[in-house]
Amino acid sequence: MLVKSFKSLLTLLLCMVPLTIFAKVEYVYVDDICYSVDTETGNASIRQQDYYDRPLIKVAIIPERVAYKGVDYPVVALEERAFSQCGNLTKVFIPNSVTSIGEGAFRYCSSLADVTLPMSLTSLSEKMFDGCESLESIELPPAITSIPAFCFHNCKSLKSIVIPEGVEAIGGQAFSYTYRLGSVTIPASLKETESVLSEAVYPLIPTIHISDLDAFFRLSWSGIGLCGNSTWYLSLNGNEVTDVVVPEGIDDIDIWKRCESLVSIATPTSVEICNFSSCDNLRFISMSASTKIVRIEGLESLERVDIYSKEPPELTTVEWIVKKATLHVPVGCKEVYANNQEWSMFSSIIDDLTGDSKIDEVLNEINYSLPYEVFDLKGMSLGKSLENIPQGVYIVRQGEKSKKLLIK
Repeated sequence: MLVKSFKSLLTLLLCMVPLTIFAKVEYVYVDDICYSVDTETGNASIRQQDYYDRPLIKVAIIPERVAYKGVDYPVVALEERAFSQCGNLTKVFIPNSVTSIGEGAFRYCSSLADVTLPMSLTSLSEKMFDGCESLESIELPPAITSIPAFCFHNCKSLKSIVIPEGVEAIGGQAFSYTYRLGSVTIPASLKETESVLSEAVYPLIPTIHISDLDAFFRLSWSGIGLCGNSTWYLSLNGNEVTDVVVPEGIDDIDIWKRCESLVSIATPTSVEICNFSSCDNLRFISMSASTKIVRIEGLESLERVDIYSKEPPELTTVEWIVKKATLHVPVGCKEVYANNQEWSMFSSIIDDLTGDSKIDEVLNEINYSLPYEVFDLKGMSLGKSLENIPQGVYIVRQGEKSKKLLIK
């Protein structure tokens, strides 16, 4: 009898343990929004909203504190899927007391158009705004270091976004199905993107805004096209990037596929595979003696190609693309190119090149016959020509070479 009574008591105590644990968290409603109040930690958070409560929530002005039984609890987090599938939610304000936002917090909030995030927030979450089809713009907190996977996936109305300096990575499909995203500003700190930066569709052509061309050269990307299958423009400090000298050490230039602003490009000896695809305005290409494989397709404006290799690299193209362009090859190599079936498709072949590449001329001195850019001493770009530049001291930059210049 004593053993049986002990077992019954033990069973009763074990059953009471979960009740003791759950008793620490209470629920309170403020303006139709349900909060979790943890009486042990003294904090509150927004829990996943009940299926029947979701249609009632149209505006969420989240307070810094909520009251429960006479005690104020700071609101520090939005739990996973906090407002997920709140289809009538149009506006959200999140105070600076919130330091954490869970995965999918606003997923499938199809009417959400106005979001204010706390500027103290240090991280976003995966699928945070996935399916927010009405969201046109958003200001991101300056302290975040990444854009997680699927973060802005299927944000079909998103028109512009500025990714703050300090962000180093963009996760997979973070900006997939962003059909109206026409302006994306990426920081010099960005090292890797596993997502396209925009999937805007024709006739809208997105512009990628950058502040550091060298950082852009070194950007590691997914390889599926910087803007998916869309063409795009590149803007450096407000000026369209048209002439590019790829710095030595870069070995992959595929990032320039479908770049509409590109007019000329020169590759260094570190690039062995040159893939030029669907750059409608590209007129001039210069490739080094190290080039082994060349692919030219969709270049309707091509006028001139320089190749410094004495032996014709492997070339994939079609005649209509290159038949109006002039091919320049090393001195004495005209015949070997003329006898090559692919390279012979150019309108004419001229053997007048010396050295290894045009970039060789940049290493020790500025070559003003090649593209260059002029900056003032504060780093402000003044254009791509010295014409009409007033008296003063300026910086001329060409590839990795720069020179101080006095104009009297």
